[in-house]
Amino acid sequence: MATLGGLASFETLRASSYDRIAGVSEISKNKVSPRAITMWDFSWLERRWPGAGYEDWDKVLDELLERGYNAIRIDAYPHLIAEDPTKKWMLNEVWNQQVWGSPDLNEVQVQPNLNKFLEKCKERDIKVGLSSWYRQDVDDTRMKITTADKMADCWISTLRTIETDGLLDTVLYVDLCNEWPGNLWAPFSLFPVSACCVGTMA
Repeated sequence: MATLGGLASFETLRASSYDRIAGVSEISKNKVSPRAITMWDFSWLERRWPGAGYEDWDKVLDELLERGYNAIRIDAYPHLIAEDPTKKWMLNEVWNQQVWGSPDLNEVQVQPNLNKFLEKCKERDIKVGLSSWYRQDVDDTRMKITTADKMADCWISTLRTIETDGLLDTVLYVDLCNEWPGNLWAPFSLFPVSACCVGTMA
């Protein structure tokens, strides 16, 4: 069972439980390794045209390891996965000059791309923290999130698509929303912050 919390680190939870169990060997304790994390936000999926920086995941993940990182925080687009995981979505631009995301309309397909990316991370022992900027598509699907339960359902649906391919152990933690609350990333925030901080996935 995975806990959906503000920053529910699976490895941290596992590490703290080791110290409470008598007779756990040093080998078992060593399964938890330090993590140096970087943030690839939504660029990992949206900046994939030639020269954009993320067009070759094998190359950039290998380069990430060379720089000493072994964890990444990315947008999992939970609201889009919950609506239709394999649909091709047309996303609006956020900025027109920065090197985050796309400076223009951009078509993305979250699944199976998310799991393909996680598989490449798993091969390299790179853990992935999942967050969301709740990117705005042309139909503004994110505005369907009107309650804490609906927000939790989006994440449960997302984690289940990951679990289906046996990749849940690649997830380092789940962060329900980037910079909560805020109109840029969460214009749907109509409920108290505390209401969205608990949930479970069977």
